[in-house]
Amino acid sequence: MTIAVDVLKDLSGIKTKVALNLTKRQLVCFGGAAVTGVPLYLLTKGTIGKMFGTVQYFDITASQVNDELLQRFLDIDENLTVSIHMQTMDPVKASKMLKNKLSNIQKMKIDEQKKAVRSGYDMDIMPSDIVTFENDALELINDLNSSNQKIIRMTFLIACFGRTKKEMENLLQRVSGIV
Repeated sequence: MTIAVDVLKDLSGIKTKVALNLTKRQLVCFGGAAVTGVPLYLLTKGTIGKMFGTVQYFDITASQVNDELLQRFLDIDENLTVSIHMQTMDPVKASKMLKNKLSNIQKMKIDEQKKAVRSGYDMDIMPSDIVTFENDALELINDLNSSNQKIIRMTFLIACFGRTKKEMENLLQRVSGIV
């Protein structure tokens, strides 16, 4: 059984640009947003006040979730919004991803060794972050293979707010120290 569908080959007549290289729909939507948004902002600017804010994004892959990390966020009594999304990964995909990350880390290690030899340094002295990344990746691979662990991918969105820019930056620094 076959199904035939006619597909237009010339799409130029569907979306025509009206003004400012925008289509009619884009002009109506942007115009409506401007007509409602600008007056709303001007009316509420004095009553709502000024707040400074920033958002950080962290993507962490681990074999276990430690509740101490969550407790540290809960201990901060400031204007902070934390959104956490956790999802277990398929073991085959997780293994493949971890092996790719490990090969990338080993490539970085080789590049650092080449730089050290060219500069006349001992090639066994590695930057601590590369050694840590390699050890963490190997530990995750061992956890996945030996004890049939699940790999969890955690995504954190952390919004920090402050009445002054300095207050917001201090909160941001505290949050960065946790993760």
